[in-house]
Amino acid sequence: MPQINADRLLADLRHLRSIGAVDNGVVRPALSEKDMEARHWLKARYEAAGLDATIDGVGNVLGRSPNPGKALLIGSHSDTQPTGGWLDGAMGVIYGLEVARALREDPDTAQLAVDAVSLQDEESRFFGCMGSRSLCGFFTPEMEAGARDKDGVLLADALKDAGLKDAPRIRLDRKRYLGFLEAHIEQGPHLEEEGNAIGVVTSIVGLGGLQITFEGQQNHAPARP
Repeated sequence: MPQINADRLLADLRHLRSIGAVDNGVVRPALSEKDMEARHWLKARYEAAGLDATIDGVGNVLGRSPNPGKALLIGSHSDTQPTGGWLDGAMGVIYGLEVARALREDPDTAQLAVDAVSLQDEESRFFGCMGSRSLCGFFTPEMEAGARDKDGVLLADALKDAGLKDAPRIRLDRKRYLGFLEAHIEQGPHLEEEGNAIGVVTSIVGLGGLQITFEGQQNHAPARP
């Protein structure tokens, strides 16, 4: 039975935390210098685990198992909010890496295909869930055109500075995958309050937004006829 190497897993989590660490948090916004440093480090870790690793044209890092057959994709995101929590996203990324390593090291599971991924811009510096949208073919040229962060930095310029301007963009082969798993730190108190170490998500809040324009004359209600 495959065994997770806890010391190795924690060492990788702590090293990833050190890239962009500020006080108790981490500053690793998408396509920043620290974000790309983390992605190149992660690519090397994927390769050391026997995965064929690529950083694609939006910054996704995909480690693909060389094993044939149906695969499971495991991962999350490694970009952060300003001074974001060090396990937010990062835990799921390193869990994916460790699962791939542990299965490869056990002769009974070494033939299984597990791919690992670190998605780009989950935290919406330029475009929310940009990496996963791109992998699925949902990041259109219209979405990309003129995309910029809150400081006015253009996505096109950030990609160029990161050395990704001419890098190919990966599209997932949907026929390859059995499914996608993401481990994530709970960003609330429920597990701790109930004394549980882990939980399984069965539903999720769907958020949406609208822009509404009102046209008319400003006046007082109810006196206005």
